[in-house]
Amino acid sequence: MDLVVAIISFFIAFWVIIPILLLPVSWWMVFKKSNKKPWLIFIPIYNVIVLLDIVKWNRLWILYLLIPFFNIVPFYIIYYNLGKVYRRSETFCLGLCFLNPYFLLILAFDNSHYHNVKYIDGF
Repeated sequence: MDLVVAIISFFIAFWVIIPILLLPVSWWMVFKKSNKKPWLIFIPIYNVIVLLDIVKWNRLWILYLLIPFFNIVPFYIIYYNLGKVYRRSETFCLGLCFLNPYFLLILAFDNSHYHNVKYIDGF
């Protein structure tokens, strides 16, 4: 029984806790690759405004993103666009939408470069 608990604890730590702990590092690298000040990730609302700047969306979208449950779809589109401004494949962009912590780690530490191009406009 102790072995089973140890194995389950390892998988929870490896697949859940460690990626969540590495999210600030990932965002730091993504902001740095986008020529934005990396420390802005620690300012609660402004980090989303900077993310909107990275994907070339209007800053007024922050008002929609503050509405609970409505913000889910725009955030998926923002993450999709985040993959596109780094010239990643469609599959990677969908992975960035649905498995965000893992694909954000990949995006942060790979050799892709930021391209200052607008891909999908807001609704």
